[in-house]
Amino acid sequence: MNHCVVISGSFRKHLHEIGEAMTRFKKTGVVVLAPLTHETQNDHVDFILLKTDDALKSKDAIEQEFLSNIQQADFLYVANVGGYIGQSVATEIAFALLHHIPIVIAEEIQIISDDVPDRIKSLFKKILFLKLPITKICLDRVENLSRSITPYNHFSTDEIESMQSMVDYLMQQLKPISKNMNNLTLPEHPTLQDFQAYVAHMVKERGFDSETISEIFMLLQEEIGELAKAARKTQNIKTDQTSEQFHLAHEAADVFIYLLDICNHFNIDLEKAFREKEEINKKRVWE
Repeated sequence: MNHCVVISGSFRKHLHEIGEAMTRFKKTGVVVLAPLTHETQNDHVDFILLKTDDALKSKDAIEQEFLSNIQQADFLYVANVGGYIGQSVATEIAFALLHHIPIVIAEEIQIISDDVPDRIKSLFKKILFLKLPITKICLDRVENLSRSITPYNHFSTDEIESMQSMVDYLMQQLKPISKNMNNLTLPEHPTLQDFQAYVAHMVKERGFDSETISEIFMLLQEEIGELAKAARKTQNIKTDQTSEQFHLAHEAADVFIYLLDICNHFNIDLEKAFREKEEINKKRVWE
């Protein structure tokens, strides 16, 4: 009988690695219940929709389907690249624990988002999760894993209540909220300050305002890499034709957005800083 797995991870940051895990599990005969693809129909938003998702469904309905798949799985595989666990992934782990679903992690847990309650962080630290790196997923390792994975059942009443509260909170956050997105407009001839104000408003409207500065820097680095890939293609440098393709102008815009977001976090007036730095640069001797 084939085993079934659900793969959890950051769709915004590590979708490529999740796709690799999907491919490797399928080659071993493991049935991947969710996600069904790593291709997206929307990018750089607060909630990633995969191409197999029904765009007409609400976010909480899509997440509920994902949680239902976890209940049907033989184990939950957490593609925590870099050892990072975000709020949504932590919630999915908590859900699996509540329903006695065994959990396997790709890497040792190193960083847990500040949005995760301390009680949940402490719980994760005391559980000895089995580990299977994405690059090591193969038939032999999966067969050995199937003989050793067992659900973790030793929870206190407070821990159970904390995990359930976390699941309830995520589902509440994902419920449709009527927002006036028409407020997100730029003047016809915007200044740099207008762009900064727009980004400050945008991150709140789209639910990005809870991101830490470390997370924003990581996202900026990711966008710079995608910009470089897009630029590389324009120079006719050899590229992997099967890899994701990037739009040069759009990637440049994404880099600009994250730069402005960082400036807003540090209360930097970028236009003022630019003018001040250029006055310094004008006095330098360039050879």
